[in-house]
Amino acid sequence: MTRQPPMLPAGIRSRLARLWQLGQTPVTRGALLPAVLVFILVFTAHFGSHVMQCTDSLWTTYLAMSMIRDGDANLDEYAHLQLPAGDHRVFMRDGHLRSVYSLGTPLLCVPFVFALDKLLLPLADFDLQLHLRSLPPTPQWFLPPMEVFIASCLIALAGVFICLMGRRSLDSPRALLLVFLFAFCTAARSTGSRALWSHGPSMLALSAALYVLVLAQRRPALAPWICIPLLMACAIRPTNFVHAAILFVAGAIQSRRMLGRYLLIVAGVFMVAAVCWPVLFEAPHYGTPTTFQQGAVTTRIRWEVFAGHLLSPNRGLLVFTPVFLFAAYGIVRKLKAGSWSSTDSLVLLAILAHWVVISQARFGWTGGHCFGSRYFSDITPFFVYFLIPAVADLPDARRSPSVALTLAFWLCVATSFAIHRQGATRWATWEWNYLPAEGDHRVRVWDWKDLQFLR
Repeated sequence: MTRQPPMLPAGIRSRLARLWQLGQTPVTRGALLPAVLVFILVFTAHFGSHVMQCTDSLWTTYLAMSMIRDGDANLDEYAHLQLPAGDHRVFMRDGHLRSVYSLGTPLLCVPFVFALDKLLLPLADFDLQLHLRSLPPTPQWFLPPMEVFIASCLIALAGVFICLMGRRSLDSPRALLLVFLFAFCTAARSTGSRALWSHGPSMLALSAALYVLVLAQRRPALAPWICIPLLMACAIRPTNFVHAAILFVAGAIQSRRMLGRYLLIVAGVFMVAAVCWPVLFEAPHYGTPTTFQQGAVTTRIRWEVFAGHLLSPNRGLLVFTPVFLFAAYGIVRKLKAGSWSSTDSLVLLAILAHWVVISQARFGWTGGHCFGSRYFSDITPFFVYFLIPAVADLPDARRSPSVALTLAFWLCVATSFAIHRQGATRWATWEWNYLPAEGDHRVRVWDWKDLQFLR
């Protein structure tokens, strides 16, 4: 006589069934195939764009390999390399060579570097660690393609979250249009996938957080898990602390009927992170996951900087990405339809708070060597979130308030696509940063006669 497995109590069985349903519902509604196609198409197009802006980010691969092989976040194994004089990307602390940048980006790159490390040796007889130990972090032949490969994967994953978010309120063609706007008409293409600096990873973390919020509108039980992408966002870039605080409140509002559960789960995740950080990354010696530079910001609003981030001809968000003008349409559309929610208010607050923060930079507000509005690129998913009502109405003239508005929408889409394609495929746009002479960027960014995207 065979023994029957022990039966679980009915209460536990019902809870497990609900958890299984929560995890399976988004996939069983036909989201898996579009998500896979989105990843493949976005990755292929981005990886095929030959502009590689790998400068400040070149230590990222080294750090990820150090985490894999040595289990630490220092660069001591590469200290013997002949580093460039006055390399601003690294510093010595407690006798260890450290990166000046946050550890979130190399941490996010660890799975990709690990996979490449394991695959390249048997397939191409290429020992990644051996090459890293023998070459300083300069634009050597294999480092920029590797960075763009990984960065393109991260942007493609962000595109998947944008697709899943769009499918909650749009049909499949419009959800794919939303992905197209994100991946090809914004800084995701011209900045996010061009190197392993922190902007692309920020887009991924914040798009994942937005998707959790959108899911939680119908299933509040999922809201506490927003803390995972928000924690990653904070480890990636300091300005993300502002967005994380605001979106954390958004999740709490959605969980107001089960606020105790929300706070308990969030506290548990934070405790695990607090324990793991010192163990993995020597936090007592290294410092906090990310730090603000002393004196980097001022409490006084600088109006030229405030306007420049939005309207300057060579760094203005609305100049390089005019399709974001229709985020205002999405806001008005939601207000008129009576569908405005607390989540909408807080995402809008996150945009405004980010604008204020980047406008208080004491130095370097122009972003240095970059393409367009680099400092606004982190929150690209927030603008795309407000494009959803515009995508629902404007692509179809029959659903649009006017034909002229529809034509204006498509004109802005075409212009944004053309501009960011220039930034991703033409080296001359990158050379604008230092040719004919670098000069004072604070003056050059206002020069309408020498537009970066027309180089």
